[in-house]
Amino acid sequence: MVDSVDKFDPALLQARWLLGGIDPEDLTKQAGRALLEGFDGPALRQLAGLMQPTLRDLGTLPERAFAEMHLHLLDRLEAVDVLVARGIPSVNHTMLVGAFPDFSMREGAYRTLGWGTGGFLCRHG
Repeated sequence: MVDSVDKFDPALLQARWLLGGIDPEDLTKQAGRALLEGFDGPALRQLAGLMQPTLRDLGTLPERAFAEMHLHLLDRLEAVDVLVARGIPSVNHTMLVGAFPDFSMREGAYRTLGWGTGGFLCRHG
């Protein structure tokens, strides 16, 4: 039986990437996994072949690779919606601040997303 945590989820990958929850090197590893899952395309293959890339090295490869996985371009709020829909139990502080720079962590972001104290909590740090 395959654990749902181990199941490849392109939409979750895209959301995590957009919110800063995955670094360039991990993204290349996930691109290789996407190829193994049957996705294909020039950007996806190029992304999977990069070794220790920096953010600058990636350019538009991530967006093009996500398109090759049949995903539409998400904005940050849609990316947070994906995390919530997948039941992600916590969201990294950096991810929320990046998505909502005009809101304070506990008051603005939680209220904006409809998160209460008993809902999805943020790890600080």
